[in-house]
Amino acid sequence: QLGYNGSTRWFNYSVSAARQRDGAGRTDNRVYATFSIPLGRDTVDTSIGFGREGHNEQVAYSGSRGDRISYGASVSRDAQGSTAFNGSGTYRHPYALLNGSLALGSGYRQYAFGASGALLVHPGGVTFGQGLGDTVALIKAPDAAGAAVSWYPGVKLDRRGYAIVPYLTP
Repeated sequence: QLGYNGSTRWFNYSVSAARQRDGAGRTDNRVYATFSIPLGRDTVDTSIGFGREGHNEQVAYSGSRGDRISYGASVSRDAQGSTAFNGSGTYRHPYALLNGSLALGSGYRQYAFGASGALLVHPGGVTFGQGLGDTVALIKAPDAAGAAVSWYPGVKLDRRGYAIVPYLTP
């Protein structure tokens, strides 16, 4: 396998070629090309691959709005001509993490929605958060109610000045 990555003022690109041999001894030569176009907080990625079985393409769009919302969508077509669409999004509320996804293709549909959060009982009361993980910190800053916790997206101190910071390294 060999490849080359580069960039221009407007986009990044990559081209590569690979030769693979399967268990039956057949070789498959594949050529790939990808382009990534940054659009501020968003990115458009396109890719195409050519091989013995035909070619496949994909166009993907991803981005975020602030530190609370992230999203992505892609459309792809495989060598047999089957088309698929995938989309997903995440919203980081100070008290929960909400996400959803959608996948549509030839003969299938899949939808998923999820919500996760945490409730921490402590001497100062009850505090809600996005999650816990193995190691968590409780911030107490009564004079900073409503302030954002800069190193963790979407986490804010509640009206009493408490916040849960999850997934810390011990």
